[in-house]
Amino acid sequence: VTGYTLTNVRMLLLSRSREHPNGIGNDHNMVGKNYTYQLSQGPATGIYEGRRFNLFMGNGVVQNLIYEYNADNFDHSDLDFIGGASIYCGSGQRDPLTTAIDLPPLTAGTPQASSGSGPATSGEIPTTGDLGSLAHRSKEWGQDWKENLRRNWDGVVGLGIQGEIQAYADQYLDLDPIYKDAWGQPLLRITYDFHENEYNLYRYLAQRCKEIMQVMAPDRMTVSAELSPYNVHQYQSTHCTGGAIMGTDPGNSVTNKYGQVWDTPNVFVTGAALYPQNPGANPTETLLALAYMAGDAIRDHYFAHPGDLLV
Repeated sequence: VTGYTLTNVRMLLLSRSREHPNGIGNDHNMVGKNYTYQLSQGPATGIYEGRRFNLFMGNGVVQNLIYEYNADNFDHSDLDFIGGASIYCGSGQRDPLTTAIDLPPLTAGTPQASSGSGPATSGEIPTTGDLGSLAHRSKEWGQDWKENLRRNWDGVVGLGIQGEIQAYADQYLDLDPIYKDAWGQPLLRITYDFHENEYNLYRYLAQRCKEIMQVMAPDRMTVSAELSPYNVHQYQSTHCTGGAIMGTDPGNSVTNKYGQVWDTPNVFVTGAALYPQNPGANPTETLLALAYMAGDAIRDHYFAHPGDLLV
């Protein structure tokens, strides 16, 4: 089973039979559990008036990251959350269109009237940045906005965080009881939102980003101090995890460490659906390593003893 996280879970749930009436891997009702996401947000954005950083020449993998606030790398004794996040500053792949959707207004946080654009209130719309944060309310038309974009599109610097998200019993994936696809099969339903731990974690990390951005001394800056409730139309990375998690026995997981399904040993699951939680880092490299490990185990051991559980 090598689809995307959500696809893998849906395929398992749809694979119902007399032997597995609730789907493959779901004899203990574990499929869909431990669904988590990634707290991918951009708390702080700075404008350096008239500067040209030539960010379009950079590469998306060239970033500076701060890990001192990730996981348990810092003292939590007086904090109201567990876990943490990495803080990063991107250094490339910014184009005018990217800036157009997260450019801070001329006076940060204050809508500006523009000649020929009508009242400012008619031009105020929520905008989301490439880091996924609803950082401010801005204007996307008018003379002032066009000049702001022309002058500053290559002088925008954003600080982002990749935060840890815990698994909760009330967050899960299941088959939708109403909506179906073109073939009459139930769509996947996502029950998910941020919890108090994520709000508190974000609030703390946003303050750290603000402090860093202030030291960077931009001409203008916007800070999103509070986390908004989760919504599916706002891009926040595509790092969905969990739903077919690996573990030590069928009572706490869907698969073993090789992604081999406990109740159907000839089925193997790959990808981030195996993750019990989502740490404050991207999941991709680890899931690639897990896929290689599973492939080696299938080739070297499972083919010699089909149907046996790998240990």
